[in-house]
Amino acid sequence: MTNRLTAYLVLGLLFLGNTVYATQVANKTLPELVADSDHVVIGTVKAVKMHTWLGFETTNPKSRTGPGGTNELRWTVTIAPSDILYTIKKTVPKEIIIRQWQRWHMDLEGSKHHEGKTYIFLLKGGDMHYVYPAWYYRDLSDRPEIEELLKSKTKQPATQ
Repeated sequence: MTNRLTAYLVLGLLFLGNTVYATQVANKTLPELVADSDHVVIGTVKAVKMHTWLGFETTNPKSRTGPGGTNELRWTVTIAPSDILYTIKKTVPKEIIIRQWQRWHMDLEGSKHHEGKTYIFLLKGGDMHYVYPAWYYRDLSDRPEIEELLKSKTKQPATQ
């Protein structure tokens, strides 16, 4: 009986260890994130919504994302034209949807606190998705450092 219990405990710890490891990402510095960004904008989170794998919105506050899950958390972000610090696009939409990394352990209820908050977003690509799963939205107090880092970026021609 003791051997069986020990085996279950070891097996459980292995699974738990893999789960924790699966939601970790390598650390990236602010200079690295800014250098990799195609767009740096100041935006306000207008809405936080959870969608099922079929694309339907779920309003269950306990609905979760995470490894093996199929739900997706999406932030609707509004951007004023004066709040575009850097972009490679010809035009930036006034509103974008940023899909959060599905492997983070998050629930809808715990994510709603972002609504109404303003951040600096470091984004990439034509669809303006996060530049990296972590640290892509920054506090406004980071603005002076980000603006300094942007000075070293070569302005690319607008592509979209």
